[in-house]
Amino acid sequence: MRRIFLLTALALIGCGQVEQGTLAVEYYEGSGQLKVSGYILDGSVRTGLWTFWREDGTKEREGEYKDGLQEGTWTRFNEREEVTGYIDFHLGKEVSRIVVCE
Repeated sequence: MRRIFLLTALALIGCGQVEQGTLAVEYYEGSGQLKVSGYILDGSVRTGLWTFWREDGTKEREGEYKDGLQEGTWTRFNEREEVTGYIDFHLGKEVSRIVVCE
């Protein structure tokens, strides 16, 4: 299976919460379907908003990384992209979880 990474240099300072020197990253499956998008700092540290998609193109989960660790509230979605839950992280560790009833 062929996988493609797309890196784009961001030259703007103050673009949301993205820091100077940050690269936008998109990961595509061999089918061409976008699987993951986010930002990396210093060549390998995940930072800012990251979004993960299923093979059918629907959003699976979305949340923030800070210094390479999950931070804050992450949102999970079902196949219809309806919110199914929230998971709160601090320093990469889950601290609470809320499940949304359908």
